[in-house]
Amino acid sequence: MTDTRWEEIDEKARSAIELSLGNEVLREVTFQKTAKALWEKSQSLYLKKTLTNKLYKKQCLYSLRMSEDTSLSSHIHEFESIIMDLQNLDVIIDDEDKALLLLCSLP
Repeated sequence: MTDTRWEEIDEKARSAIELSLGNEVLREVTFQKTAKALWEKSQSLYLKKTLTNKLYKKQCLYSLRMSEDTSLSSHIHEFESIIMDLQNLDVIIDDEDKALLLLCSLP
């Protein structure tokens, strides 16, 4: 692969990552030059596998409740997002517990 082609692919990947970040996160990682550097910086800031982060995400999961003005699909999306964050923090929740937590979060 040529250097020009690699730089083009890296720029597309960096753009895709930047588009998926919120403004607050983007301000923290905006000066990264490559997609790899951008990804690693955002991981170091927001995916630390500390006890505090694990407890915070677990609290988010256990306190999640669907409000009346929220659609079911957006509620499930939020639920799955929290589950994925916990998996990234090496917290394993078995399928039965996931099902029970999701059912308990519904009105």
